[in-house]
Amino acid sequence: MALLTSTQHINEIHIWSQLRHENVIPLLGIVTKFDHTVSMVMEWMERGNAHEYAQDVTVDPRPLSLDIAHGLNYLHSLEIIHDDLKGTNVLISGAGRPLTTDFEFSYQSNPSSGPNAERSRGGSLPWLAPEIT
Repeated sequence: MALLTSTQHINEIHIWSQLRHENVIPLLGIVTKFDHTVSMVMEWMERGNAHEYAQDVTVDPRPLSLDIAHGLNYLHSLEIIHDDLKGTNVLISGAGRPLTTDFEFSYQSNPSSGPNAERSRGGSLPWLAPEIT
C-alpha cells in the first residue's frame, strides 16, 4: 500500500466512515499507535480477496459479480466514485459475500457534500478508465 498524505487519510476516513451496506466492509475505527501513522481498522477476512477467491474452480463468480455491482450502485447513489475497484480491493466474508474496501482514491463527485479534499488521480493503471489515463 502506498504511503498516504494526511489529506488522503482524512478523505478516505471521511468517505469510508459514512458507508453502511452489506457489500461494503465497515470501518471499525482508526488507530494511531503503529509507526506514528493513521491506521484504519476493519474485520479480518479469512477468505482473502475476490481475485484469489475466484481462482477456485468450485466458486461460481456470477453471484460475486452481482453483489459487487450492488455495492457499487450503493456508492454511486451517494455520489461516491471508488476509482480503484478491482478484485484485490474486494474482500470475501466468511459467508462468501464480497465486500468492497480500499477507499484510498475514492472521492465524492459532489464536493459540496463533504470535505473539499483535492482529488488525486490514483488507482491501478490497468483498471483506470481510458479517458483519465
